[in-house]
Amino acid sequence: AVTRHWQEGVPRCKTVTFLLVPEESTRLAQLRTGEADIIAVSREKVPEVKAAGFNVFSKLNDQVVAVYMQQQWDQVPVADKRVRQALNLALDKDAIMKFVFAGQGVPVPMYPIGSYGVAGGADATLQPYPYDPQKARQLLAEAGYPNGFETKIYAYVTGDLPEIPRLAEAVADYLGKVGVKAKITAIDRAALSTKRQAKTLSGDLLPWSTPNRSVAVHIATIINALHHSKSTFTSTALPELDQMIERALAATDVHEVEKLVGEMHRFLYHHAHNITIGEIHTNYATNKKVPAWNLGRSLYDI
Repeated sequence: AVTRHWQEGVPRCKTVTFLLVPEESTRLAQLRTGEADIIAVSREKVPEVKAAGFNVFSKLNDQVVAVYMQQQWDQVPVADKRVRQALNLALDKDAIMKFVFAGQGVPVPMYPIGSYGVAGGADATLQPYPYDPQKARQLLAEAGYPNGFETKIYAYVTGDLPEIPRLAEAVADYLGKVGVKAKITAIDRAALSTKRQAKTLSGDLLPWSTPNRSVAVHIATIINALHHSKSTFTSTALPELDQMIERALAATDVHEVEKLVGEMHRFLYHHAHNITIGEIHTNYATNKKVPAWNLGRSLYDI
């Protein structure tokens, strides 16, 4: 630590040690023994950790959670907008928030833009896709899949979103009720990222999350990473969307960027380019050495 920081003054800690500990049970044990002062804690564990006498600090609505429909440019069911809309309508997002994420979050219209993204030009009039399995079955039939189809949904372990395996199970269960058979496939996250970069996930479903963003240029940047046809991690390849992204990244006026973010928000929503679940809180448990901690509201809060 520097002896005096220009913004904060004298640092409280001379050193900070980061430990990579994927298993939550191990992190909790480290907190109890004093090996760790701060740990990431899953949403369902918050009541238990508080009852044990530890502090829990939350960054509200911190992450936006979605399920990607990969490689929509291939000859796969999710290439059809009606299928993508059907998969959105097949999920009860409120129930998923309650039972998968312990009620710590709310559904939002379209990933990667959360409710706080309104400050960055997002369209505040958009509403989350409702739960309507009957309409979902109708759209699947119109798209040529009256008996549904088969696909994969990936489940993996990650520290920032430990609920992913349960989320995959819930999504697969809801999709099964409208005839879509999503086979839950366990995989290491690094291996999954490699497959994603190699474009070998044609039509598959991929749960993911991203930190919430409140500034238009940051929102445009993440949309570029997730949706521009030349991006390594894109799930779409659409000239119309590419043009909007490129205009937003090239714009020098913040109001123009916000206008384009709104256009992209509506485009992604109406074409249902992912299955948006909602935004959730991120929690950290601490021992008594950390009596107070303001985590801010979005990714770049200070």
